[in-house]
Amino acid sequence: MSMFSSKKQKIDNNLDDTIIELAIDQRQPKGDEPKCIICGRYGEYICDTYDVDICSKECKQLYSSKKNSNSKVLFDQLKQYPIVRFPENSSAQRPALPGEEKCLLCKKFGTKQVFGSAKLCSKDCLEDFLKDNDRLLKYPPITFSSRLYHQSTDRRKELQITVSSNSPPLIEKFSDINLDADLFKNIEKNRLCSITPFQSQASAIIAEGSDLVGCGEKGTGKTMAYLIPLINRVITWRTEFQDKVLALIVTATRETATQLEQKCKRLCEGIPNMRTALIIGGISETTQQYRLKSAIQIIIATPGRLLKLNPDLRQCLMVVLHDGFTLLDGTFMEETKSVLRLLPPRHQTIIMCPTLIPSLEEHAQQVLFFPVRLIVGGRYRTAALLRQIVIWVENNKKEKSTDCDSALIPLL
Repeated sequence: MSMFSSKKQKIDNNLDDTIIELAIDQRQPKGDEPKCIICGRYGEYICDTYDVDICSKECKQLYSSKKNSNSKVLFDQLKQYPIVRFPENSSAQRPALPGEEKCLLCKKFGTKQVFGSAKLCSKDCLEDFLKDNDRLLKYPPITFSSRLYHQSTDRRKELQITVSSNSPPLIEKFSDINLDADLFKNIEKNRLCSITPFQSQASAIIAEGSDLVGCGEKGTGKTMAYLIPLINRVITWRTEFQDKVLALIVTATRETATQLEQKCKRLCEGIPNMRTALIIGGISETTQQYRLKSAIQIIIATPGRLLKLNPDLRQCLMVVLHDGFTLLDGTFMEETKSVLRLLPPRHQTIIMCPTLIPSLEEHAQQVLFFPVRLIVGGRYRTAALLRQIVIWVENNKKEKSTDCDSALIPLL
C-alpha cells in the first residue's frame, strides 16, 4: 500500500457520512498519491475487504460488483458510461448496481436527491418529475409510527374528532411531521409547541399532501394547523422552484389577511429564501407589484386585489381558503373560483370553516380532489365563544360598496 495508507480511512462502512459519495466529487491524484482502482482519481480510502485504493462509495460499489461473478457482466457494461454527477439525459447515466439508490423515474443510478428523499439520475428526469404535481404533492413523504396509528381510534373518540377513513393518525407534537429545524426553532420561540386536538389531526393530513375540509369552532387552532405544515412543505419545495409562488392563502377581509401574514412572517423568521407578500385593498398597488417581483414563496391575499394584480400562480402547489364559508358560500364565491383558476389543475386545497353546512360541502366538492373531511365537535354547531347579534339598518343609511370592509363601517 502507498505511503499515505496510514492516514487513509477505511471505507468498509458505507454509512459513514464523511466518505465521499460520488467519484465525480473526488479530486485527481497529485504526484505519487494513490489512485482509485476504478476511475484513477485520488484513492483517498482503503477498502479492507479487497485491500485496494478507492476514491468514493460509488467506486467501492463498482469494484465489489466487478469481483462478484453475478455482476461482472454488468460491470463490463458500465465502462461505456462516463463518470458524471448529473447528465443532461438519462441515457448518459449508468445503470444502478445492486444496493445502489435508483432514479425514481427510470431506475438508473440516482445521484441527485430532491425534496429530502427522492433520487433522480439526470436533468431530463428532474424536469419530468417537477411537471408531475400529483407526485410533487406527496413529497416530502411522511412516515408515521405504528404507535400513533394504534392510539388514534381511542383518542379521536375522546377528543370528539370525526375524520374520513383515509386519514393519517393523530400526531402528538408538530415534530411528528418532520419539521425543518429552523421552523421548529421559530415554533418554540413563539411558544406554539402545545398542540390542540384539531391541529393533531389536520396538520398530519396536510403534511401528507391530501386536500382537506377542516371544521372547528373558534379557538381550536385552525390557523396554525395549516400554517406550520404549509411553511414546512414550501421550505422543501423552494430548492427546486426558485422565484416561484408555491403557496397561496386567501381570506375575505384585509384585517384577517394582515394578521395571517404577521403570523407567517414570525414562523419564517431567519429562514433563507422564504418571503411573503400581502395582497389586499388599502395598500398601494405599485408597492404590491414591486413586492411580487421579489422572489415570493407565499402570498396572503383577498380575492379582489389578487385578481386585479394577477400574479403568476402556475407553479402554486397549495391554496388555503381561510374562511371557507364566506369564500365559497357567500358574495365572494365567484371571485374565489376565479382565483382558483389561476392555479395549476392539480394542487392541494385546504378549506377551513367554523361549521360545515350542506351548501358549503356542495361548493367545496367542486374544488377538491379526494378530500379528507375533519370535524372537531359538532358538524353544524355554532362556536360557543361567538356571540351573534342582529343590527337593523335603514335602507337610506346603507352604503353601497364592493369592498366588504367598507360595507361594515356603518355598523361599527
